Amino acid sequence: MARLAGRTIAIVASDPKQFGGGLNAAACQKLKRFIDMANTFHIPRIGFYDIPGLMIGSQAEAAGTLRFAAEAIAAIYQTTTRIAR
Repeated sequence: MARLAGRTIAIVASDPKQFGGGLNAAACQKLKRFIDMANTFHIPRIGFYDIPGLMIGSQAEAAGTLRFAAEAIAAIYQTTTRIAR
């Protein structure tokens, strides 16, 4: 959360130094919760993404990474908050 020109905004950024920028199940759940919270309170969102994809492997599959990633992407596309001009 931050202020830009006196308005509250939600900033979403990825860190390519963590897991090479790939998303795991926990990161997808955190992203979905944050996006839903910003949308609930009508807070505009700014995103800085450097995501090569999802984590792979048996642990990622067992954790449900693909399911949580789909939920996070759906939350992003269902956001109704827009930046007022």
